Amino acid sequence: DSTQATQQATKQALEQTSESIGKKSQQLAQTLTGSGKVALRWLAGWSLAAVFVYGMATTLPIALIKYSMERRSEMKQNTSTPSTEEPLQQQPQENRPSVFSRWWA
Repeated sequence: DSTQATQQATKQALEQTSESIGKKSQQLAQTLTGSGKVALRWLAGWSLAAVFVYGMATTLPIALIKYSMERRSEMKQNTSTPSTEEPLQQQPQENRPSVFSRWWA
């Protein structure tokens, strides 16, 4: 009788321990999955930001240099060729093409 009672108590204790371990492992897996999703979103967001910054840092200086060189050559052409016609009027600011429209054209 006492052997059966001991075996039953041991069996019950093992089942409770097994259930407790199962619940804890499920909680841990959910926590890790949630943390993993957060970490991946954070990494993806910062990676996208880094790509944007890199693109701006490499494209913008080239566009500005090209624009300034075009403006400089236009100014040299305007000042080097005197004309008897009326002077060229500058375009209004809102109608002037932007740096990017010149670059992508």
